[in-house]
Amino acid sequence: MDSLFRALKNKNWPTWTPELLALLGAFIYLIQALLFAHTTPSNLDEGGYLYKGLLFAEGVYQPFQPYGFWTNKAPLAFLIPGYVQDIFGAGMRTGRYLAVLQALLALLGMWVVTRRLSNRWFAALSIWVLALSPAVIKVYSVGASQSLVAFFIAWVLVFSVGARRPLWQLILGSVLASLMILARQNMVLTLPLLILYILWEHGWKAAFWSGLAGGAVFVIGHIIYWPEILQIWVIWLPFRSAALNAYLTPSGGSSIWRPDISTPNRVLSFFQGFRWHFFALTGGLFSILLLPQRKELQEKSVFRAIVFLSVLFLSLLYLHSSASLDRSYCVFCFAPYLSFFNILGVILVFALLGFWNKTPNQYLWILTLAVAIVVAAGIGFASFEDTGKWVLNWPVPRLGDGKILPGLTTLGETLYNKFAFEQNLLKRIASTGLGLLVGGFIVCLGYLINLKLKYNYAYGLSVFFLLAGVALSPILAGAQGAVECNLDVISANEKIGAYLNQAIPTDSSVYWEGGLSVVPLLYAPYARIYPPQVNDGYAFRQGFENTDALLKYGLWNSELAQRWRNEADIIILEEWRYPSWKSFLSPQVFEELPRSPESTSCLEGSRLRVFKRIK
Repeated sequence: MDSLFRALKNKNWPTWTPELLALLGAFIYLIQALLFAHTTPSNLDEGGYLYKGLLFAEGVYQPFQPYGFWTNKAPLAFLIPGYVQDIFGAGMRTGRYLAVLQALLALLGMWVVTRRLSNRWFAALSIWVLALSPAVIKVYSVGASQSLVAFFIAWVLVFSVGARRPLWQLILGSVLASLMILARQNMVLTLPLLILYILWEHGWKAAFWSGLAGGAVFVIGHIIYWPEILQIWVIWLPFRSAALNAYLTPSGGSSIWRPDISTPNRVLSFFQGFRWHFFALTGGLFSILLLPQRKELQEKSVFRAIVFLSVLFLSLLYLHSSASLDRSYCVFCFAPYLSFFNILGVILVFALLGFWNKTPNQYLWILTLAVAIVVAAGIGFASFEDTGKWVLNWPVPRLGDGKILPGLTTLGETLYNKFAFEQNLLKRIASTGLGLLVGGFIVCLGYLINLKLKYNYAYGLSVFFLLAGVALSPILAGAQGAVECNLDVISANEKIGAYLNQAIPTDSSVYWEGGLSVVPLLYAPYARIYPPQVNDGYAFRQGFENTDALLKYGLWNSELAQRWRNEADIIILEEWRYPSWKSFLSPQVFEELPRSPESTSCLEGSRLRVFKRIK
């Protein structure tokens, strides 16, 4: 890698070439981001952040308000998109364009820090790592909280990391770290680790004022919503008093969302993280194996920055992997969770890349090879839904009695006849085998190239495998990074919202079964949904009879569902849900209004049917 960049530097390039390369990467990123913003169906999280945030900003409800919305995240995650909508207009367009802007600013911050800790060429390449990661771009292009947190963490590092940071920048970085925690409580370790880093790099005076500013913002944010804000923290505490237990959301009964995730599926989710965030995770593993010696990091400020970034990244990785892979609530949230701090990992790998150990011993050679093969096989395993069927359809010779028979069959038929595995397992085996084949090819090609370059094989393989993975990242993302709809979902939901605004009388109570996302209601400001329905089944509790306790925290149960059905002025359904409602929606009680002019997405049966109570 260093010879490549020496060659680049020795060329007579214009001085602005790295910056032009970075701008081109940012432009490619922007084109994809806008495409995903207009073609990705809305999900529950986006609907919740935008709808709750808007009503919070308008003062209709308050975060953590008893008998209001379930505020299971820190308040700024809702308030920031809420106030932006209040200023620029409510709707998906505002929320998604805000997300795209936040992500672009995060890219700018990543470029600044990478340039500061490494060089201009690496800074430009960091932009391309994200521009070639369509699955991450898609996450950053919807109105959820990932792009907001990515923006915060990037600019915390801009203002805080490196030598000779002015005091005002350190204070601002600490303030941003606190605001980030007030937007997403899972980033709570950032502020204390940042203050420790500032103490180490800049001394006690800078640490004192930074800690005071950051701590003040954190405390003020909690005072505003005290004591109800304890709801987001008490679940973290290993020991609680009776007074603190009062702020736990009701735990009786059971959630209707209780997936039983097997160990193979947890492994699959783990390697999905590598598919989405190949550079940060694989580069991180190689950086551990090729960790530079302390003497290689002669500049103390760079060494301290790398230590801080490493501790912060590993801490956040542990928190988010334990919150997903170790539990059953949201096992497949691992890859989306990493999107909160993927930018941190990219910065860290580029900061270390120029200092990798170029003469590792033979044991590290074996470990490096093992990492490459395991990652390749794991990515193949995690991509079975994209590639498994295709591999199973490969033509192969027919076999029988140990002989090759005339004609061809498929690989899937051969494996089934031999082992009688069920189809899903066959697809996983086939896709894992494909990953091994591709990984083996990259390893062998890297070996041949390395013979010419005469690098230590462990070092050369790591660099080549990392570069190959980045180049293949759009393919690795598979369907997760592909366009989902040939429909402009923003325009479609705007039309639906305009229709609902005309069809629903002012202050009508609305029972919502119009999909996981409530974004169409952003355009119908006088309709009033029952607050717990915004979180759909995730807030539903079976077998818990204390309805008042549930309502207090924005949760619901079957009794409340039945009560709301019987009293709602308007019932909104997705078309595919209608058969289960047909007997309830008697023509003597409900009048069906015209169906929505568009579907909410390209999913079948997602057009809305609206029923108005007539008696």
